[in-house]
Amino acid sequence: MDEDSLRQAAAALALLPSDIDAVPKLDAERVGNTLKGSAVGAALMSSNSASTRAKNLLNARFNQLSGLLAMSANSFTGTDVDAAHRIAAAVDLNSGDPHAVK
Repeated sequence: MDEDSLRQAAAALALLPSDIDAVPKLDAERVGNTLKGSAVGAALMSSNSASTRAKNLLNARFNQLSGLLAMSANSFTGTDVDAAHRIAAAVDLNSGDPHAVK
């Protein structure tokens, strides 16, 4: 690993949020409305908000990881130990809070 590979990885991760934003909305409410009163209909009605939360979490996490890699590239001192420590300190993606502290 060197500063150029860290910058390339940071740039690649920085592009992912726009790809995620380009994914069409589920629009499951339309189908959910036709199944009102059923468990499937209720699940479909809440799926749009769940999808939006997932997209927001992924966007925040990719932005965070991109920033960590860019910072590591800018402060690279010949080893990848600092980058490894920064990434290890990042909160688990499954925590649900991209801004929480480990």
